[in-house]
Amino acid sequence: MLWTADLAAAQPCAARADFSGCLARCQTLATAHANDPEALLSIGALLLSAGLLSAAETCFAHASTLAPGDARPWVNRANRAREAGEHARARHIMQALLEQFPNHPVIRRNALTSLEYDPEASPPSASICLARAFMPTCSKNTPSWISRSIPSPSPAA
Repeated sequence: MLWTADLAAAQPCAARADFSGCLARCQTLATAHANDPEALLSIGALLLSAGLLSAAETCFAHASTLAPGDARPWVNRANRAREAGEHARARHIMQALLEQFPNHPVIRRNALTSLEYDPEASPPSASICLARAFMPTCSKNTPSWISRSIPSPSPAA
């Protein structure tokens, strides 16, 4: 994993908003490690955090072809789509991931989180119902952190 030191050198560029420097370093790294999905995922994550969404998508897309059974590139692609305002695409990817990995807690959390940003998503009450469905200990008789965080309706005055 010789690429980790080079990636660490690109992080200060992103931190100081030197986006062209960050992009140049990351593109060089992605080219040099084009057959390493771990490197591409890490490079894409840095690009995503720097707001370089197209370059991040390129890394994640290539990683998804190199590691077709790995959910991480697709989770990152959904997160990138959400950040780009491509909410329908993010929903589509997250739905496919949920179908493939219905009990994966990170995928479920990301699916719920992405609904918060999606203007086309169901009302918050539906999101809470979806969250409750994912929480096996949450029922009408067993309050969870979700049900405790929802204020009870106040009686009409």
